[in-house]
Amino acid sequence: MHGHFNVRVPDVDVVEDGLSSYEVNTGLAIVIPITKIMEVINQKKLLEKRQEIIAKLTRDKAAEPD
Repeated sequence: MHGHFNVRVPDVDVVEDGLSSYEVNTGLAIVIPITKIMEVINQKKLLEKRQEIIAKLTRDKAAEPD
């Protein structure tokens, strides 16, 4: 959550007790579009690094004795 506002909401079905409303926290969330996330994940340098790691893990797995 990035922030919030307390919004006063009138009570409709409340017996009068001196309080005519209450506050509701209405949050503000920041959402990053998946296309932007994928741009970061699929950068050339990151793709190459992932491929190196996968190749190393594959080599290590093949070298393990049964």
